[in-house]
Amino acid sequence: MKLNLDQIKASSTPLAYHEEATALNERLHEGTGAGDDFRFPEGLDAALEHYRAGLDVVFEGEIRGTAEGTCARCLEAYRFPFDERLRVVLAPRATAEADEGDDDLGLGYFDGDEIDVTGLVVEHVLLTLPTIPLCREECLGLCPQCGTDRNVRACECVEAIPATGGLATLARLKIMNDSGGR
Repeated sequence: MKLNLDQIKASSTPLAYHEEATALNERLHEGTGAGDDFRFPEGLDAALEHYRAGLDVVFEGEIRGTAEGTCARCLEAYRFPFDERLRVVLAPRATAEADEGDDDLGLGYFDGDEIDVTGLVVEHVLLTLPTIPLCREECLGLCPQCGTDRNVRACECVEAIPATGGLATLARLKIMNDSGGR
């Protein structure tokens, strides 16, 4: 959804709309090679207000929906409620100082005569999703040897995985006590 700057007034104006799942998920995964850790199967509902504050434009409100993630431990899909507040102040890029960046999460810039509200929503969603998707904190994950989902049944593997690379040398160290024994 795009808003023309002429439509944004100094008084607070409600903006309620539904971000469709297809468009939202496409934008969410633009430029990512990591795969589809998260999806929004039914899209998201945005209940925002927008207004002008001088040259700046302020958006605030809530984004709600149901998210679906792929657990990093067991690789199972799981759903969770997504309910986040959004507050963003956008300033015209022409007013930005040369040394200012987009480092402030609540401050952004716009160019031209339109503001891409979908872009704001997608950016906010990306910043608020969990870094590592987990179906639950206690998830036991998959056995690295046989691939058994340890949440469903116990693994039959008895051999330890041989330590190789990285810090494997430390596993072979013999630790001595003060008197020279083990």
